[in-house]
Amino acid sequence: MNIPVSYKTLTHYLDGAPAPEKLSDILLTHICEVEGTEEKNGDTIFELKVTPDRGHLLSYLGLAREVAVFGDVKLKSFSPKVQSSEIRTKLSVEVREPKACLRYVGRVVEGVDGRESPVWLKEALEASGQRSINAIVDVTNFVMLELGQPMHAFDGDLLSRDANGEIKIVVRNSEENEKIETLDGKEIILPVGTLVIADKTRPLAIAGVKGGAHAGVGGKVSTIVLESATFDSALVRKASASVNIRTDSSRRFEHNRAPEIAPIAMERATELLLEIFPDAKTGGIVDVYPRQANPY
Repeated sequence: MNIPVSYKTLTHYLDGAPAPEKLSDILLTHICEVEGTEEKNGDTIFELKVTPDRGHLLSYLGLAREVAVFGDVKLKSFSPKVQSSEIRTKLSVEVREPKACLRYVGRVVEGVDGRESPVWLKEALEASGQRSINAIVDVTNFVMLELGQPMHAFDGDLLSRDANGEIKIVVRNSEENEKIETLDGKEIILPVGTLVIADKTRPLAIAGVKGGAHAGVGGKVSTIVLESATFDSALVRKASASVNIRTDSSRRFEHNRAPEIAPIAMERATELLLEIFPDAKTGGIVDVYPRQANPY
């Protein structure tokens, strides 16, 4: 898998990063192939070829760790932490397929909108081969690039609620003849047994592969449900093939994401959202982790 890597973004995680020419030598000698470099808007973009056994290189932080070791530089500390608030919207999560969804971390954020991203975020995404959509979606995509943990945001006002106003997210297998319209407007009849993220009435996303249009985050959003989950790599690969959709998210899930990354990504995404939306309020984390992985 080839990925574009921004030198400017990578240096944010290193104290005393080597110059681009030196970095290229370190990458080629110790870490992965460099297919090419390009100077763009005052930045150096490396095109890296990442082999299937090096999935941690599909994140800036993972790549920075390798460079820190072989380049004899220091890795900057990274420990995002957010204080939750009292909010109106309650969230619950039910994981019906714990072997397929190893961990599901969710959180509600109120007081957001569909504004554009700040310039630094747009530039970081574009340098890494992503297009800017809006501040909320851009934050989830940036955290995926930064930590290698795919994330998703649902428009909370478009999700079904119970009589008390609580939103319930259900991780389950698809049923016969269930359909989903993806974010790019394609209607897909889901193969029976495809893992989906759903509310009480319909599938909202194909787990680990693609979000649905029904609860997509648009310009009129005010409340979102953030998702940071860990899905079985083999099942994501199978689902991706069965619906003929491959995404940056599915490629990363195919490389066995560690469940411990999910809550870190959630805190990081929330931290960035609060920088962009300083008046927003965040609920507590809902963390469903039925069978904890071996720390080793």
